[in-house]
Amino acid sequence: KKECLGMVKSKWTKLLPLLSVALVAVAGYFLYGILKNVNWDEVMNYLRSLSTPILLILLAITAGIYFILSLYDYISFKTLLKEKAPPLKIVSPSAIVSYAFNFNLGAIIGGLGFRMRIYSGWGILPKTVPVAALLSVVTTWVGYTFVLSLTLIFGDMPERAQNFLPSFAPWALGLLGMGLIGSYLFASAKKMAFTIKSAHFIVPKLKFAFIQIGISSLQWILAASVLYILLDHFGAGVPWIHVLFTYLLASIGGVVARIPAGVGVIEAIFLKTLPE
Repeated sequence: KKECLGMVKSKWTKLLPLLSVALVAVAGYFLYGILKNVNWDEVMNYLRSLSTPILLILLAITAGIYFILSLYDYISFKTLLKEKAPPLKIVSPSAIVSYAFNFNLGAIIGGLGFRMRIYSGWGILPKTVPVAALLSVVTTWVGYTFVLSLTLIFGDMPERAQNFLPSFAPWALGLLGMGLIGSYLFASAKKMAFTIKSAHFIVPKLKFAFIQIGISSLQWILAASVLYILLDHFGAGVPWIHVLFTYLLASIGGVVARIPAGVGVIEAIFLKTLPE
């Protein structure tokens, strides 16, 4: 049985790079078709039209996003180390540096490599850092699941997305997502723990689980808002809820492609989902 599981895992691992290449190729094809007739002088004029107040607003939102991301690590250390957790004034700048490299170089180098280097310098045991990073990843995706589920249940999806999915699919997927969030809260209330390859994974306390969902949801909403402000300034006329949904959809594409910042993939998904 273990040999069969190992063979399946090995084949799946080999397929992942091919899947990434295929997704990047499709994204590149879409981008080429859409951008080949773009007037780049017009693009530069649009960028020059950004006013100082708008730039300051975008910078403030981005700074807020990075501070929220640093709270992911802080909650992780509070869960794992309790009273021995490093204070926020230490975690916050360290996490901000790690996330900056994470988004630009990828999760292994930026997300884990920089965390190991920085946090070990603060006296945190190396074996604690990967588990804390894993908890931060959980924080990211519980908020993502919560916001996406609400968007699917109550939101108005772009027309292209509606045509692609059966009428019942958004509700079904949204309720499934809410079920996953409910299961996570239940595991948190029961103080469940898991062991993953000798690493002991503790589900955060219920109050921390609610904080995880709250701050992560806010982070995703703020990130989509940056795009909405820019698109609205440039006269795209796209509703905020459509930008939010498309950003959530595009983020999955960026993760699957494993390209830092999802460059090219996110743009392609936006341009195909929101042709206007």
